[in-house]
Amino acid sequence: QITAVDGNGNSSSTPDATFTTLDGSSPPGVVSDDFNACAVNDALWSFVDPRGDGGVAMNGTQLVLSVPAGTSHDVWSGGNMAPRLMQAVADEDFELEVKFESTVSEQYEMQGIIVEQDGGNFLRFDFYGAGGQVRVFAASFVGGSPTAIADVGLSTVDQPLYMRITRNGDTWTQSYSIDGANWTATASFVRSLVVGQVGVFAGNSGSNPAHTALVDYFFNTTAPIIPEDGQGVTCN
Repeated sequence: QITAVDGNGNSSSTPDATFTTLDGSSPPGVVSDDFNACAVNDALWSFVDPRGDGGVAMNGTQLVLSVPAGTSHDVWSGGNMAPRLMQAVADEDFELEVKFESTVSEQYEMQGIIVEQDGGNFLRFDFYGAGGQVRVFAASFVGGSPTAIADVGLSTVDQPLYMRITRNGDTWTQSYSIDGANWTATASFVRSLVVGQVGVFAGNSGSNPAHTALVDYFFNTTAPIIPEDGQGVTCN
């Protein structure tokens, strides 16, 4: 019951209502983060580093994910070898938006989003470099076996690069933007997935160039952080 009292002491109450809280083991929906801090929020995020050589840091306004040169950190038939920052989420509809403030100008640099049921069943959405061109890519993994869904070239290699992933039941839509206002859909497909985690990754393949992904924000579009980076933070 909610009771309100005005300045003259007059009160008004709502009818009784009941509700049930979730227990602590139930994951939330996608939680927004503008990475306006000097350390990763370990209560929200888990860093996964399959090769043991990836880097994760915060600089006050960005998440910094990095891979060294010379070793593959691919997300393909050999498994997901990319270092990534993941959060547990409820298996429900969502739309998430990520802003990358790094580009992928070298061959097979990559940065993107993972939506995961488990280690063999997940979706990959990313930007990758291909001969001086940025390409938008999407793939579905079933039992560890990948199928490419989209592979679209862009006319720019500049940053920032924005990506949105929308889930509506078993339908998935990937869109990109270069200004955060005008969006182009690159893939829409059906895939049944019991989602348990979502997050961002950095990777490489082919000649395996070093790559550092700079992530400005990771937003649930229904609950973004406004203003983004509203509190100034200085990191030592």
